[in-house]
Amino acid sequence: MYIKRIIHEFNAENDENFQYRNLNTPCEIQFPPRSTKQQISFSYEKKEICFNLIRYYSPNELQEFKLMESSLIIKDYLNKLSVEFLFKITRHPLEKDLSIGVIPDIVDDYGKTCYGAVKKADNQYFFMIYTKKGSTSFEDDTIYVYGIWEVELSVEFKVKLFGSTNKPV
Repeated sequence: MYIKRIIHEFNAENDENFQYRNLNTPCEIQFPPRSTKQQISFSYEKKEICFNLIRYYSPNELQEFKLMESSLIIKDYLNKLSVEFLFKITRHPLEKDLSIGVIPDIVDDYGKTCYGAVKKADNQYFFMIYTKKGSTSFEDDTIYVYGIWEVELSVEFKVKLFGSTNKPV
């Protein structure tokens, strides 16, 4: 994965009563308690691109994952991502043999879990790195958006995230 373009400005929405416009990364956003809708969106080439973080989305459009060693992200790939997207690598606090991605200079209230989300929009891919404040789903109302980028994905990573890249004839 490599950066094609940085997305500097974005919007955060919960419903018509909660909207922040023209936010810049990095940015902390406090959604209303127990929100049923948490969206990060931006305009790109006359299209509205939306990351819906409450999981009301098609897995063919958005994949969310922890930035840590796993079957999705091997250690070498995690290291490459950390260089490209300027986040730190540290040891998992409970499983010392695992590496995890950490947003630099983030306050401890956010814990150690850093998330990545890849949004597919037509033939374009967008990547967002963020973290959530708190340790339970009831405390996930505050997020910290570290960055949003248009990215180019390797064929292997596309297949891992979205399945086959072959379209039926």
